[in-house]
Amino acid sequence: AYGLLCSLMLGVPSGWAQQMGEAVGIEGTVEFLRAPATTWATLARRGDIVRLDQLRTQSRSKLDVLLQTGHKFVLSENVEISIAEQPTPPSGSRISLLLARGSVRVVTSGRPGTSIVTRTPTGQAMARSTGFIVSCGPPETASLDVCLFVGLYGQIEVESLASPGSSVVVHPQFFTLVARNQLPTPPQRL
Repeated sequence: AYGLLCSLMLGVPSGWAQQMGEAVGIEGTVEFLRAPATTWATLARRGDIVRLDQLRTQSRSKLDVLLQTGHKFVLSENVEISIAEQPTPPSGSRISLLLARGSVRVVTSGRPGTSIVTRTPTGQAMARSTGFIVSCGPPETASLDVCLFVGLYGQIEVESLASPGSSVVVHPQFFTLVARNQLPTPPQRL
């Protein structure tokens, strides 16, 4: 059901599996779910990451992924995320990460024509040539009602899912919070 939801939210046809990258670093327990499978399997180092994969890390675990586009992302412990790629004319691509819970650090490649969107339960970050962190549902609160978006370098555009088009630009060393059904807060310095 989650894979179908990801297909619908990311606008990618169901079952369109193509290698997108690989797991270049694994600590602890990291699992993946790939359609049509219904049970999670252990992801091996150098294991392929394909379109619509669902990835999750357990407690005291971490996953480093290198995509063929040059984008990199790191999942901390207790994360669940799905990944998709959409072609963009004339020869680019847009990577979509659907973060269900946890924290992800993203470093974009800066390759012309490529971009990355990280969607959460409350908002999304759109970026090119930048680095940023997105965190939802810290283990101590288990709340997915507020997500944190932090700029590391470059800039990211963050918008609420409740009001697409109403965005803020987050610069390096600044952050914004997006609560469920609310606009992003004005960016603040860390």
